[in-house]
Amino acid sequence: MTQRHLIVLGILILLVPLVWLADRHLLAHKGGFFPVDFSGVLIGAYGIWLALHIALSSLWVARMQPERLFAAHLGCGLAAAALLIAGTLAYGWIDRLRSARSHAARMEQRAALHDRIELLRWWHIPDAGRPQAIHARVRLRQPGRFAAHAEGRSGEPDDVQVFAGELDAQLQIPEPGIVDCVLPLTYYADRTATDISLRFYLFEKPTGPGAGDLSKTYLARPTTRDDGRTFYAPLPAPSAP
Repeated sequence: MTQRHLIVLGILILLVPLVWLADRHLLAHKGGFFPVDFSGVLIGAYGIWLALHIALSSLWVARMQPERLFAAHLGCGLAAAALLIAGTLAYGWIDRLRSARSHAARMEQRAALHDRIELLRWWHIPDAGRPQAIHARVRLRQPGRFAAHAEGRSGEPDDVQVFAGELDAQLQIPEPGIVDCVLPLTYYADRTATDISLRFYLFEKPTGPGAGDLSKTYLARPTTRDDGRTFYAPLPAPSAP
């Protein structure tokens, strides 16, 4: 019995090189429209299944001494496959739960940063008919490198970009306070901008990106308060200059 059991296990072990070759040739990335490389999945799954099968079948043979050895191996093989699938599903569920908790913790930390950039008021220059610039007054609650961008679109149904503008040069803000900025506008269409958005940036470093960079967009109808990269807030109505 033990000898036949070892022969079966030996055959399964000898299949490892064949499974490895199949994994390399069937699942490796070959270019084209599907750029995902699955190499390693098949040989990894087979290795785990084989280890489970060896453990289950050896325990079964040692304890039960079954008369039908191949039927016992078949049952243990199915049980090993079921354990492999269950383990994969459990790992995926745990990984998703861990990712969700990590995302929730990060969003909770970001919530305290939402008002580090606050738009106090803004207005058109010289007027709202065909403005040549937008003046914005912003409160910054931490120092950093400040930048601003304005965009005007025609809205539905065609949603054409009418104008865009930004600061001529980014500003180094040494301490928290109120900043006045003027954004000269460049027109791209002879239309009326009914949908205006203002975006402000506060970079952590004097040059280049940093982990503590902040951005906040003011628009008419924000659908979220924070998407994990940018904060959002309703754009107040323009005030008189």
